[in-house]
Amino acid sequence: MSKPDLIYSSHPMLALRYLEWVAIERLYAKPENLMMYKLYEEYSDIKPDWQQKFIGLQKKVKREEERGYKTREAWIVELLPDIGTAITSLDEFYQRVEAELKPKLRDKTLTQKKAQISRKDYQKQELGSAYIDNSELISAVKKACIVLAEDQANNAEIKEVITVLENDYCAEPLSDEKRDTLLNVIVYPYLKSLGRSGRIENALLNNKKKLAYFLLGHIKRKCKTDDTITLPIAQIKEWCGGDAKTAKNTLTTLVEYEAIELIAKGKRGQHSRQAAIYRLLI
Repeated sequence: MSKPDLIYSSHPMLALRYLEWVAIERLYAKPENLMMYKLYEEYSDIKPDWQQKFIGLQKKVKREEERGYKTREAWIVELLPDIGTAITSLDEFYQRVEAELKPKLRDKTLTQKKAQISRKDYQKQELGSAYIDNSELISAVKKACIVLAEDQANNAEIKEVITVLENDYCAEPLSDEKRDTLLNVIVYPYLKSLGRSGRIENALLNNKKKLAYFLLGHIKRKCKTDDTITLPIAQIKEWCGGDAKTAKNTLTTLVEYEAIELIAKGKRGQHSRQAAIYRLLI
């Protein structure tokens, strides 16, 4: 059996190169009683540089979490403890990494487009044949995720529950494409958001952002994770009190803490007034 390739050895994120090194070490080298430095002698001199970048990223993620922010590359750090526990094979590792590396649309025009068309139609366009048109299954899976998050379930337990739900709610087994969508597009991101929710709420309270915490509670009662909501200033004033400036600052705080994101700006005008649209991220 030939050794695995270091797929990310030239990736611009050095911390990801180190993560892959650890994955191969834990999931291939150690079970085979092999030494990484002998398997990959050509990388032995630069591997410490990768490790230092990873350690630097760990410190950055911790600092940002204490401030209530989420570093874009935090998933690299969060994935490390799962290797060898929740993630038990290199195939699973690469699936999780590729799901994180998949480009996320951030362009303003595309963001507005997402707001203009229904969420369902947008997902159909993005996923194609991998789209799951089964609202009962999705609803049951999201409810199960809440329990799985509370129980801190491992990957094997997560997959076992999802398999049971698939059998209960699907007339025929899902294709590999659709099962990948279920796990990597719905289950894992939703479980991650459930964990983020508690961290963000605690950060708001610790930093004395009580109005933002209060507003977030109202928003979460009105919609679910990834849903959009219209937030007129008048509505925020009714919920939280204060003036228009306070309401705008409170919204800005929730955006900065990555609890919500702005999808479409509001419009002023006597006949064309329109409130801003936001998406709940946690």
